Amino acid sequence: MSVAVRSWVHRLRGIGLGGAGLLVVVLVWGRDGGGFGIDSVVSWGALLAALLLVLTIARPPVTLGGPSGERRIRTVVLVALVAFVAWNYLSLQWADVPSDALIGSNKTAVYAVCFLLPWLWPWRANDALVFLGLFVLGVSAIGAVELAHATIGSGSARAYLQDGRPLPPIGYVNANVALWMMGFWPAVLIGSLRRVPTVIRASMIACAALLLELSLLGESRGWFFLTPLAVGLFLLTARQRMRVTLGMALPLLACVAVVGPLLRVYEVADRGEPVGAALDSAAAAVWVSTAGAALAGLAWALVDRRTTVPARVHRLLGFAGMAALVLTFAAGGVMLERSIDGHPQRWVDQHWADFTRGYPVDHEGQLRFTGSLGTDRYLQWRVAVSEFRDHPLIGIGSDNYAVPYTLMRNTDYIDARYPHSTPLRLLSQLGLVGTVLFSLAVGLAVLLALRRRRRLDVVGGGVVGVCLTVFGYWLLHGSIDWLWEIPALAAPAFALLGVGASLRGDGGADDVGVTEARPPADHRIAPALTVVAAMLVVGLLAVLGVCWAAERYAEAGLATWRTNPARAYALFERSADLDRVGARPFLLEGSIALRRHDLPRADTALRSALAREPLNWYAWMQLGLADVLAGRRQQAAEHLDRAQALNPADTILRAARKQLRAGGTPDPEAINALYLKELNRRLGGNPHF
Repeated sequence: MSVAVRSWVHRLRGIGLGGAGLLVVVLVWGRDGGGFGIDSVVSWGALLAALLLVLTIARPPVTLGGPSGERRIRTVVLVALVAFVAWNYLSLQWADVPSDALIGSNKTAVYAVCFLLPWLWPWRANDALVFLGLFVLGVSAIGAVELAHATIGSGSARAYLQDGRPLPPIGYVNANVALWMMGFWPAVLIGSLRRVPTVIRASMIACAALLLELSLLGESRGWFFLTPLAVGLFLLTARQRMRVTLGMALPLLACVAVVGPLLRVYEVADRGEPVGAALDSAAAAVWVSTAGAALAGLAWALVDRRTTVPARVHRLLGFAGMAALVLTFAAGGVMLERSIDGHPQRWVDQHWADFTRGYPVDHEGQLRFTGSLGTDRYLQWRVAVSEFRDHPLIGIGSDNYAVPYTLMRNTDYIDARYPHSTPLRLLSQLGLVGTVLFSLAVGLAVLLALRRRRRLDVVGGGVVGVCLTVFGYWLLHGSIDWLWEIPALAAPAFALLGVGASLRGDGGADDVGVTEARPPADHRIAPALTVVAAMLVVGLLAVLGVCWAAERYAEAGLATWRTNPARAYALFERSADLDRVGARPFLLEGSIALRRHDLPRADTALRSALAREPLNWYAWMQLGLADVLAGRRQQAAEHLDRAQALNPADTILRAARKQLRAGGTPDPEAINALYLKELNRRLGGNPHF
């Protein structure tokens, strides 16, 4: 191992326990479904992150750093962030579904922890580069393993692809693409820096090529239209624009070289043909082009280290890289122009009609990038805007979107729990108060990062720029998708914003006002404030721990009800004792009791669920089915009517009501089997569930 590489390995200590733990949490979430699920924010990862923050706060000296003006800004950021988290929890008081509001609030608190962990750590530029490099390697390893598993491992193309697009590791194609692109930007930066060891630079260029090609394989339309904006943001915030332009050009050229095999996977799947051979060809192309990008990066790094390039040649290389970028975007423009076929107005009218019509969509053999734009987003955004108009100040409560959407949807093909837009999520669920608090915290953090970008040297400023790019890309892509709800994406976005807003120089004057190994006493957080902050985080740990225990009891009950129903019921009751706002423990108990024809228990449990969540249409339906089995037809009809009123587009429920009104007797087991089948369809084949 060379001296340079050993020095970088030695810098692992510079990222600190909090940085290392945060990396582990984020990458495990990325490998395991994105950390998304009913208990994702009360998982071991969230608990570990909160515990690490307690240790970080307790480790002196914690600092708000910088000149007096900057310290005031950092104080406002901290206060606004804490107030935003508190506002989320306060929304339980007016939310229609407090359990969903609790899940959303816990998730928001975890993101705040992920921001504060690096924000309170004394980062140096090289330490931040190591942190970014490990993140890139981890994300690239996840992508490479999944692709290899689908082609040369024990997996299969059918399990790997969803409608011709890769489904793992997160289980939502667009989220996969966002994860790859969040690793792409720092890979380009590190691969472009002269001070980075040659082997690492070549590895980063290879990772950038791999991640870009995996993104193309995902064929996300949001990615296709937003990437040019992200490239602009990357170049705008970069400090060595010519270098990073060339660093982008190498993986772009590698991607362009294999664009045919990558796009063919979706084309073959769209025609309904076996896709295994096409996926194998695409994977082989990815491996070869990635190796080629690594060799190109290695050659560049070797020449770069041994040669002082004249300014004129440097500019020419930068222009060559810019030309490669322009050619790549021009190719995308040609694809778009061909789809327009010389009739731009007709193209706009057709795609607007597609967009407003929604699912299901027939792409008719077209490229997904340039085919139909039909999605359910138009309705989802309309619902969010409607809720904001009705509740402009305080919103409807964190993560309380499902109830109004279910009432307003016109088809049961989609069960959207989120509005597919971070800005609309903030406005509709947290109102102007929550939106202003979030904007204040994030806006001032970005301001601090921009100040550091300007004052640090070109490497430190470049690190700040790429941190802003990753956060900006997440926010940009999240404006048209539900990326907020996926911890594997939101957590690193907030973490890198924290790194960018707190970065210092690598020694000597960095013009940020924080050059001492130990900050002056007036730069440190006051002991009383440190104690208060630690108490708040300990309180968060307690909330997360209680939620985690409640979920574990519920899962244990689900695992044992077939063999030991009495124990399962007891476990559900323990879960309900801990989870004081959610209907899930009672709903599970009632559904299982209904399946076992234990009607008195089913009736009691379902009524307890409705006492907590009166707008839970599924609980009303299950109560109606229990009435059917008990022979209480009039009550059954009333309860099914109530369920239908809360979920008017549901065809299964409508059929059950019609059968009951016609004098028939709906079969609860058959109805629940239909819902289970539909649930499996949505989880396995519908990215919007």
